[in-house]
Amino acid sequence: GQEPAVADGGGHLLQLFGIGLPLQFALFATLYVLEATGRARACALVFALGAVANFGLNLLLVYDETAGLGAVGAVLGTAAIRFGILATLVVLLLRDRQASAYGMSRWRWPGRDVWRRIWSIGFAGGASLAGESAAFASLTVFAGWLGQEELAVYTILFNVLSTIFMVALAVGVATSIQVAWAKEQSDRDSPLQALRAALTLSVALMGGLGLLAWIFADTVAGAFTDDRATAAAAAGLIGWLALFVLFDGAQVTVHHAMRGLNDGWVTTAINLVCYLGVMTGLSWALAIPGGQGVLGLIQGGLVVALLVATLLIVRFRALRRRVS
Repeated sequence: GQEPAVADGGGHLLQLFGIGLPLQFALFATLYVLEATGRARACALVFALGAVANFGLNLLLVYDETAGLGAVGAVLGTAAIRFGILATLVVLLLRDRQASAYGMSRWRWPGRDVWRRIWSIGFAGGASLAGESAAFASLTVFAGWLGQEELAVYTILFNVLSTIFMVALAVGVATSIQVAWAKEQSDRDSPLQALRAALTLSVALMGGLGLLAWIFADTVAGAFTDDRATAAAAAGLIGWLALFVLFDGAQVTVHHAMRGLNDGWVTTAINLVCYLGVMTGLSWALAIPGGQGVLGLIQGGLVVALLVATLLIVRFRALRRRVS
């Protein structure tokens, strides 16, 4: 259903992007181990340096008159930086004493109990993330059906959303740790107090960042394209995006809180049904038959983010009653 130019260019880039996926998986697995052993600051520094290097390399590979490769250069440059980050993290892991104490420096096949925990928490979390990513990918497809300009507008908005979302994700990771610790306390209200504090922080941060994006909407959108019409269309929707990130930040915070309570597949089922089922259907209906265009895609995501946050809070309150 995509225009031939969009399908041909996107398909080629997708093939190249797939080559770097194993690096991405290994990178995040190593990152989470290091964060669990208290090396979060070192990891943050590595990623910050990697982001700077990625910016410079992408400028060279995308825009340089000699080496300029366009979008292909961006994919290849990002893959190269990911490999460099992964190599650095592996070195940190092998030199980390605490990681060595847990046997990270030597290979041993996981036992049944380890696999059970990986299945209930790790695979469940991975399935949830995969489903959510697939749902947002479907919105990109819908944007392509609307036309090339609409696809460009949605891509700008999605990049702004993804950038702001990283802050909420960081709050979410900290939330899962705090809730897991609170779960071990004798007071069953401790997990709820941890969640309330995390939600307050998430709403404050996401609300503030969304407000800034809305105030400087023209500047933000203009940073992505020289096409004035596309930038103006994207800027006009950033107000809706600011509201979206508020609810999206809330849902990812509660989602990680559920992981802190060791809730695996029920939380995953809620996410999969809401994102793959409700969001894709609602966004399509609003955007295409409803004639809302890109705004309909954003509105569908906003409604579902609020729905997921509400359902997970209900689930959280039910689970915490079981905490002794």
